[in-house]
Amino acid sequence: MLNPFPGLLTFRLLGPTLIRIALGAYFIFFGWTKFKKEDSTLIEFFESLNLKPASNYFKGLATLEVFVGVMLIVGISTQIM
Repeated sequence: MLNPFPGLLTFRLLGPTLIRIALGAYFIFFGWTKFKKEDSTLIEFFESLNLKPASNYFKGLATLEVFVGVMLIVGISTQIM
């Protein structure tokens, strides 16, 4: 099938890269804000699941979000085209 916009094929690697960087920045931003300020509603959620001590799970979640964000920006575990 013919592509009606053949000029856009030169940017086929740019789209996924920009999405990966934006998503990585999103994860890093919200993970970093969890480090700066503890959210009482999320800690109460962990306590309702009987995950004690909830503050450790909260810090673990923040660490995981920052780690995933960095890995997305760096490009670890992305598909080779």
